[in-house]
Amino acid sequence: MEIGPALDSDEFSELLSVLGLSKQDVYSDCPVQVISTGHSKVILGIQSRMVLNSHTPNFAGLVALSHRINCNG
Repeated sequence: MEIGPALDSDEFSELLSVLGLSKQDVYSDCPVQVISTGHSKVILGIQSRMVLNSHTPNFAGLVALSHRINCNG
């Protein structure tokens, strides 16, 4: 398993924007970073299942960000 560094503040802000989330929607004490066990994913702690199920991602923006941070999901 590979654990990347926490996203910088610009990347984090962009991630929230493309996911349709706010800072209040995620746990502030969990680092947001890329984790890989063969396929890299951004890991972030979302406050509630309701938030998780109700957000509307910008998929094109998510693809563009994923390419910049070397992540595939």
